[in-house]
Amino acid sequence: MYSFELPALGATLELGGESLFHVDGTPRGDYVADVPLASADRDAEGADPAMAAALAWLAAQR
Repeated sequence: MYSFELPALGATLELGGESLFHVDGTPRGDYVADVPLASADRDAEGADPAMAAALAWLAAQR
C-alpha cells in the first residue's frame, strides 16, 4: 500500500501498488480475453453489449 497525505483535505489516500496478473501469469495490462469486448456501458440503441455477449456465451455452454 502507498499512502499519500492530502493536507488540504486533512485525509490520507491509500492505494495498492502491487502488479496484477491473470491466472496464466500474463500482466493484467497485456491480457486479452477470448471474447474481447469494446469498453462501453451502452451502445447507440441503449443496449448493453457486454451483458448480451455474456448471456450468449452462457447459453452456448449448456
